[in-house]
Amino acid sequence: MLRHVPSLLALALFSCCPSVPPPRGSATDSTEGHARVVSAKEAERQARVARLTTPEASPLADAEHVGSERCAPCHPNHSTTWSESSHATTVRNADIDDEELVDSFIECSGGTFTHVLGDRHHQRFLWERDEVPFGEGRWLALPCGYDLHEDEITSHHEGDWRKLPWESHCAACHVTGFRDDDHGFLELGIGCEECHGPAGDHVTTGDRDAIFRPGTDPVAELTVCASCHLQGGQSRHTGRKFPHGFVPGGSLFDDWEFDWSTLFEDEKKVLDIHQKLLIKQVLFEGQRELACSSCHDIHSLSHEKHQTLPRSEFCSLCHQPDMKLKEYSTSCNVCEF
Repeated sequence: MLRHVPSLLALALFSCCPSVPPPRGSATDSTEGHARVVSAKEAERQARVARLTTPEASPLADAEHVGSERCAPCHPNHSTTWSESSHATTVRNADIDDEELVDSFIECSGGTFTHVLGDRHHQRFLWERDEVPFGEGRWLALPCGYDLHEDEITSHHEGDWRKLPWESHCAACHVTGFRDDDHGFLELGIGCEECHGPAGDHVTTGDRDAIFRPGTDPVAELTVCASCHLQGGQSRHTGRKFPHGFVPGGSLFDDWEFDWSTLFEDEKKVLDIHQKLLIKQVLFEGQRELACSSCHDIHSLSHEKHQTLPRSEFCSLCHQPDMKLKEYSTSCNVCEF
């Protein structure tokens, strides 16, 4: 008890005589020091939010998209690994096996479709109608899907699927060179320019600065990834479920808003949670130890790298203590995919 007497006397003296500063190490000094730290951290957080939400045009905003094929001659290795990834094949041409599968679904038996969306978790079946303008239902998603994990049929919008243009609701995160004006696009799949920006100037001049390299900085990398993987948000400009006018190298969160209070609503969606939580930690909280590329090869999308990393608390989002994968579900609450 005697150990506290000096500090109590000092505090009493300070309360009577405000001009006398509290001694270093006193309770007041500790409290004020903590407050200063909290205040400094809050100021840093506010500064990050201000930077993220301030409109900033990408240096590539006026460049033209040229398509992933134009990248292959100079980048053959990356092009090859990318072409076999789920980014490249997120939308593919339908084949005879797909037709037989869909014919077995009562909801869609005999339905016309030309493409398949997804091959890892869920599949939707798309119908491209060349004679219809973009934005008016040139692409439609049939009212049936297939859950690859559960081996079961899923139903979607049986009554109004013909009134929901896929290009206006979902395509922005499954294509390259999406156009905000008519919702058309240059290329199916997530091509080179979705992450590196339009490459028209780069392929013409060979200038390394005429392309965006997101892997050089965690904030740049996570901003690009967030433009699609922070699904469930909304564009402030259009109200749609995908960002408006985002070009890699420019700002995202001046337009894109996401309700972080919904992050843990479905704890079984650990794949969605770990993506969004990492985006929050890096972009809004200043974490720099992990980025998407810490665990994933960005071109091949392989997961081998994360098996060699030191274990951390972040691992427990998806893994049990013995590192076995937790039971999980995954879906896009925007595309119902």
